[in-house]
Amino acid sequence: MATTAAVLVVSCDRYEFAWDPFFALFDRYWADCPWPVYLVTDTKTYEHPGVVTIQAGLDRGWSSRTKAALRQIDADIVLVLLEDYLLCAHVDTQWLQNLIGPMRALGAGHVRVYPCQGPDKDLRDWPGLGLISPGASYRASLQPAFWTCQVLDRLLVEGETAWDVEFLGSERSNELSEPFLSIVRPVDMKEGPLPLRYVHGIQQGKWWPAAVRFLRREGIEVDARWTRRYTFIDRWRARLQHEVRYGALGRQIPVRALMYVLRRVMSR
Repeated sequence: MATTAAVLVVSCDRYEFAWDPFFALFDRYWADCPWPVYLVTDTKTYEHPGVVTIQAGLDRGWSSRTKAALRQIDADIVLVLLEDYLLCAHVDTQWLQNLIGPMRALGAGHVRVYPCQGPDKDLRDWPGLGLISPGASYRASLQPAFWTCQVLDRLLVEGETAWDVEFLGSERSNELSEPFLSIVRPVDMKEGPLPLRYVHGIQQGKWWPAAVRFLRREGIEVDARWTRRYTFIDRWRARLQHEVRYGALGRQIPVRALMYVLRRVMSR
């Protein structure tokens, strides 16, 4: 395996409707991306300049698709993105490239580049970087991050969903010897410096209303079949999900209990 990096966009055939908007914005805001770009699907092929499709096979779950893709990539580090992370500002390529050196020097398995949540300990010799300690909430968050292919493959369990990775994978990450790092969170996440920014696009299989408004401002129309009108209950569920993932609630209740309750609520 070559000692290089790649961008891995993990998706599935069900979210094919997101691919054109995602890559239109990727081209717009990251035209100087220095690494090869891979899109992970189930069985479909996506034709787009500079994008290589990796077909993982019939829907096998998020973790299984990702593990299959890692075996087909000629790189030892991947920047993992999801297909509904819609870039909304120009990416600071130099900043991202500068993270590879510390990652290798420290033997880190993970470097989060969108610090939500950020590190809980400083790294004295590496300004701008911090440590995500074992036991930290969402230590294996799927926010945009560099991963070594080896660590990500070891962390993932066949058949698990992305949600499972963030909950159960975070627990498993505590047993790994490789450090997990993150860039330092700016005081103001909306206006402070970040190497990349994005708008979250999809919830429960369809476009968020806010994402639709954003895409239209960017001159990108979306298929009405994949939009929905969110009710008060939908907004409440989304707020609960956010609080569980990033708020005080998620720090006070055991992960397994939260996962059970949230799945029951979200399935209604």
